[in-house]
Amino acid sequence: MPRSRLLPAVIVTLALAPSLGAQTTGSIRGKVTDDRGAALPGAALTLRSDDLLGSRTVRAGSNGTYLLNLLPPGVYRIEATLDNYQNQVVEGARVRINSTTVIDFTLLQIFSEEVLVTSDATLVDLMSSSSPTSFSADFIEDLPTYRSFWDMMALAPGISPNVHGDQQQSAFGSGVQSSTWQIDGLSLDSPKLGGPWQYLNPDTIEEVQVLGIGAPAEFGNMLGAAFNVVTKTGGNDFSGTLNLYWQDEAINDDPEVEDVHDYTLTLGGPFKKDKAWFFLSGQYFRQTFDATESSDRFDLKVSSRFNDRTTLDLKLHGEDWTFPQKPVPTYTPSALYAEEGTNPAWGLHFTSVLSENTFLEAKYAGWWGDDLLRSQTGSKEPAYVDFDTFSFSGGLAYPRDFENSTDQLDVSASHFAEQFMGGGHDFKFGVQLSQGDSVVETAPSYTGSYYYQFTYAGTVYDYEYFRNPYIYGSDHESVAAFADDSWQVNDRLTLNLGLRYDQHEGVIPSFDRIDSQRNPTGEKLPSVDALDWKDLSPRLGFAFAGKNGRSVVRGAFGIYHDGPIGANWDYPPPGLPPSELWYRNPATGAYDILVSRDVTPFVPPDPDLRSPHALQVSLGYERQLGTDVSLGAQVVYKEEEDFVGWEVLDDGVYEEVAFTDPFTGTVYTLLNAVVPPTVRKGNDPGFTVLGDVDYYSDYEAFILTFDKRYSHRWRLMSSYTYSEAKGRTPKPFSAFHLSPLLGTRLGSDPNQVLNSDQLTQADRTHMFRLQASFELPWQLLATTTVNLQTGRPYNRQISVSRADDGTPLAQGSTVLILEPASDRLRYDSQSIVDLSLGKRFQVGRVTVKLDAQILNVLDDGAVERFASLVLADPSKDYVVRTRVDPRRYMLRFGLEF
Repeated sequence: MPRSRLLPAVIVTLALAPSLGAQTTGSIRGKVTDDRGAALPGAALTLRSDDLLGSRTVRAGSNGTYLLNLLPPGVYRIEATLDNYQNQVVEGARVRINSTTVIDFTLLQIFSEEVLVTSDATLVDLMSSSSPTSFSADFIEDLPTYRSFWDMMALAPGISPNVHGDQQQSAFGSGVQSSTWQIDGLSLDSPKLGGPWQYLNPDTIEEVQVLGIGAPAEFGNMLGAAFNVVTKTGGNDFSGTLNLYWQDEAINDDPEVEDVHDYTLTLGGPFKKDKAWFFLSGQYFRQTFDATESSDRFDLKVSSRFNDRTTLDLKLHGEDWTFPQKPVPTYTPSALYAEEGTNPAWGLHFTSVLSENTFLEAKYAGWWGDDLLRSQTGSKEPAYVDFDTFSFSGGLAYPRDFENSTDQLDVSASHFAEQFMGGGHDFKFGVQLSQGDSVVETAPSYTGSYYYQFTYAGTVYDYEYFRNPYIYGSDHESVAAFADDSWQVNDRLTLNLGLRYDQHEGVIPSFDRIDSQRNPTGEKLPSVDALDWKDLSPRLGFAFAGKNGRSVVRGAFGIYHDGPIGANWDYPPPGLPPSELWYRNPATGAYDILVSRDVTPFVPPDPDLRSPHALQVSLGYERQLGTDVSLGAQVVYKEEEDFVGWEVLDDGVYEEVAFTDPFTGTVYTLLNAVVPPTVRKGNDPGFTVLGDVDYYSDYEAFILTFDKRYSHRWRLMSSYTYSEAKGRTPKPFSAFHLSPLLGTRLGSDPNQVLNSDQLTQADRTHMFRLQASFELPWQLLATTTVNLQTGRPYNRQISVSRADDGTPLAQGSTVLILEPASDRLRYDSQSIVDLSLGKRFQVGRVTVKLDAQILNVLDDGAVERFASLVLADPSKDYVVRTRVDPRRYMLRFGLEF
């Protein structure tokens, strides 16, 4: 859709079309009967909560069923009343986002004025075929973590972070770019890179959820999971928090441990009771090693109630941040990067209860952000790299100015049909509009020159790579429509049916050509239509409840499609400046031997380019034991294919040459491109040395869960995942699974499919996670998180520039995988345990919190990443780049009222 048509489409959508984006609410559903099991139509169900503006009342329908929808996550009190029957109250009913809490009432005929109070809301969602993992604020706020919302999500089953504490995470075997991140229904996904762009003050979080198995049709643009966050709102009473987290050399005698000062403040309360609330927060974060990482964040949410049926939320977010690269022994200070940016965001959320069974919801949201990458010292020298020692000097390699933004509009309508086509139906229908754009200005270094050298067979090869600065980027516009139906066939069987349609149009827009000083030359580069995807995604699931209402068998089948991640198809852009590769002449000492001059012809992506998609099947069983414990088991299978990567067309001319692996003596027959082939972005590798092969990824998992809700002064959540992830992907050379292509040419050589069918970088055979809190005597609180997991696999690579007989490769050089990723090649397994012990004091209305936290109690220094996987010399080993952060101690002082 051309951008000029977006505004009319927005107006038409608001006027005519019900739609739904990422859901930020949950529901309560159930049945009201008498002691003989007969339905009690007309019974009134009244809902109250500190998380709800005012109260909500509905009446049971003709067969006694009711639905309370559009409920913010939180803890609720629900009361059932009917003339001539005793009232019944359920306290402590927790509502989670994207979930249905089932509460049935059995009313007794009245013999007195006594009100019967119960608290037996089930732990198990008896109506959902999906299996989300949720963490509520009252649980996570005291857990010892690294103070980030993705750190909390990494505790969920099936999640494999790139490195400990990283926001880039693989969900259930999918790529790190292939999940969607939402805050209050606002998509945080970078249109260019995927993954989360906005950061968040952790003290503003009401609930976090990982929804990756059996997600309904309202969720799209994901192969992995929907990472959902809902933030806090104000209430009828003034409340607030002050938290001061601190660590420095005084309590950490380890030069690798950074100083941290993390100060947060929240304040919420009423403008007018039951009519308008506010919630305000701020964060001051500083983490210092040789440089200082900083984040200043501000959030404001205003919630207002126009009448008993209509509410409006306004949300504003601001952020200013800097992130310097940590010192690395093989980097000079001038080669280290300093990254900085700003992230403003905004949103409106409107809800209306049109009738007891019909609901309307509308959202508009957007954000903008930049990311500037510079040398920490401000160096404007060229970059120098020694690949023998993986040492970097001179200026920064590939400095950049990067901007991206998104806008989205969602309107939602849902209707509960109590008796329709053989059962009760909770219908949802919708469309979604969004647009995103990105612009990057970059060069190999500030001067355009990138010098590198390596040693092969005893000879040192020394090169200069040069290219002028250039601008490139992408725009996309998307329209989605879907229908979901939660069909309660009878008291035990629920079918979850859905169908989603997505249309994505992607464009490489016109940009200025710039000169060596980054000034416009007056030449405009052409724009190009890059992709047009039209995808259907059916979803089918079931939930079959046990007779006692405390167990459920659930299963799901679904097709999921990925979103249009710009970095996968916007490079190379039209008019890319030529690059030159010069060899250092040993006789003159100058780089005066021209090896190649690459005038990269623009070849648009395959006109039939398809979106990556996944088939997902799951089957599970969950049972509640007693009143407080639930156990679950689930099997998951996923097939993913049609990844976007380099496709080599069969129009090159080659000669066969031999190359011998210096480690094993294995001889490979390589294709030396005498006439280079055409390469473009496509859905398979195209012409390869192995013939016709495909991009794909398979994932299998068995997941066990054990949860105990808060009772008897303690709470626990745990999971164990046994899994395998394998396949051939467009980025087998990367340290991370299916991260965006982002300008790399790796994969565009027909030899580079060798040994690329392997375990993926996200594979972790065993993952055990546990989070628990214990209230001890004398108002002491002990909490812990445990993460035991297998290390990620890696492969062994080599850079080849000559055949065995000394023939130089016409393509210059190529990187090959000589040993695929396997159980033999894995980073270290990890045993990460975090502990916290705190004391609580009550001073009037104020709770004082003092905590001492020990992060990485076992001081696990597991290797998580090497500087490079290219290893040419059998006598050498990999250079370690990243380890798990060492043991550290953190102190917390908090106030809450």
